[in-house]
Amino acid sequence: MNKMEKLVIYATKRGSSKKYAEAFAQKHGYPIYEQGRVPSEDFAGTKKLYYFGSVYAGRVFHLNKLKEKCREDMEITVVPVGLSSKNDQEKMLEIRKGIIEIFPEAEIFYMRGRLSYKELSFPEKILIKMINKESKKKELQNKLDIEKAIGQVVAEDGVDFINLNELEVIE
Repeated sequence: MNKMEKLVIYATKRGSSKKYAEAFAQKHGYPIYEQGRVPSEDFAGTKKLYYFGSVYAGRVFHLNKLKEKCREDMEITVVPVGLSSKNDQEKMLEIRKGIIEIFPEAEIFYMRGRLSYKELSFPEKILIKMINKESKKKELQNKLDIEKAIGQVVAEDGVDFINLNELEVIE
């Protein structure tokens, strides 16, 4: 498979997925596009697709929209990017289940992202504060890593777990 048969697409709200996608595409020399902006001719020749998508409420951003454009014979690798860690088994299963419902044969590699409190919209800030308030009721050892991360977002104005070295596991 030559490099032009491989394509990187990303969907993001805050930039974490884009950062991972750009680093991956640059390292391999693959073309890269934001979801919804892929020229038809580039998509038509794609055999292997790498999709980097932010995770919101346990779902990968715009994955359904991507499915509408994919052919059955494409190899798909989905890279969800979110605040949960791989230790949050329940969250990982929820994300994986959502991906497999859409792309049953996809390879999946999870990456952690970043979040800045000041970049959030007002409704998102309210939601983050509500989640944090509920999580404060738990003992530290009973909190999921995503709950700890949300606590940091509120207390310290943000978290950044981006580690571009983790891209090495993706073929």
